[in-house]
Amino acid sequence: MRALSIALLTVAAGGCYSYTPLAANTEPKPATPLRVELTLTGGDSLARFLGPSVQMVDGKLVQMSPSAIELGVTQVVMYSGMEQYWKGETVTVPKPYVAKIEERTFSWTKTGLLTAVVVGAMVAFQSAGGVQGIFGSGNHTGNPQ
Repeated sequence: MRALSIALLTVAAGGCYSYTPLAANTEPKPATPLRVELTLTGGDSLARFLGPSVQMVDGKLVQMSPSAIELGVTQVVMYSGMEQYWKGETVTVPKPYVAKIEERTFSWTKTGLLTAVVVGAMVAFQSAGGVQGIFGSGNHTGNPQ
């Protein structure tokens, strides 16, 4: 029971997140986790700050003005799918370079599914006798009886 509690607490603490489009005419508060998808021109123009072939920039909103979004960058995603993690360095993205803005939100559905999988796996593991049931007792002598 203790292991089950620890597993559930770990899943709940980590949780699962998804990105949802930012509602029109809403301005998120500072520190809101955002994902900014860049236009091709934006990726090229910001390459000297972000690196080459950057498609998306994840980070926490520092401030948003009518002309730009300032982010404390936590990750950039390249067109190849490769990810680079950052430590919160601030980058300003002019709005003409923005293709889409999404907000990172907690997903109850994904977290619930992950929790169900973890609980199911733990129940199955326990039903099999735990480590002893799966790998045996370890007391085999190698002599057939």
